[in-house]
Amino acid sequence: MTASAEHRINITASRSAKEQRLPLPVDRALNNIPGQGWQVPTTVKSSNVPGAGNGRFADIDIPKGTIIMNKPMVPMSQVSSVLSVSSDEVVVFKNSEEVERFIGLYWEEGKQSRKDVFEYMTHYTFSLSTSEGVTLNFSSAAVNHGDHGVTENTRSFETDGNHLFKTVADVKAGDELLVDYRRYDFNETGKFWLDFCKDEGVGDLFTNMGGEGLVAGGYFASETSETTERLLETMSFDNSITLGRR
Repeated sequence: MTASAEHRINITASRSAKEQRLPLPVDRALNNIPGQGWQVPTTVKSSNVPGAGNGRFADIDIPKGTIIMNKPMVPMSQVSSVLSVSSDEVVVFKNSEEVERFIGLYWEEGKQSRKDVFEYMTHYTFSLSTSEGVTLNFSSAAVNHGDHGVTENTRSFETDGNHLFKTVADVKAGDELLVDYRRYDFNETGKFWLDFCKDEGVGDLFTNMGGEGLVAGGYFASETSETTERLLETMSFDNSITLGRR
């Protein structure tokens, strides 16, 4: 076999391996695949928020008070294969063992490296006040920060085992969907995730992500807790915040 023929075979094998990879949740969002749980037409593209990368935009006019996203929440304890998780579902982790099993399945079945899966999770893992543990959208929401009463036009919450987004202002076609991250809270249910990340060498998710990762272990609440207030004091919030792209 000639060197050039061997080179072509290696390239083909490399391309084949990449094609067989299970997309990471952020890739599903960026590729705008159907069935992500959005109840209205939206598109993910370059954000209008400086430094935020990509964001999600409304394709139609949406009245205030509209449920625009509905994602069922599925306990990781019930997941035997990542190939069985639907694009519109949210995986709920209650301990480090479940996180490790998710990462392992993504490697075994999805052909994604442990490093890439874990790095993704440090950017997008969050939790909700009404559910124990931490959660991960299997297709990222890709909604950036908006200031309350200024640019925020949607709010995230959980009810009856579903993760939802509801508009808090009228949204015009072409508007970017924005949620106020200051409403995220923090409690002990997410501590295992913070400890897991620390053991992996990520000691401070709030600053390590350089403003690009979620307040991991944070959750939705009607008021911000004292714990979160102390954490937020270490962050810089302005109209260009990019913290927590889910």
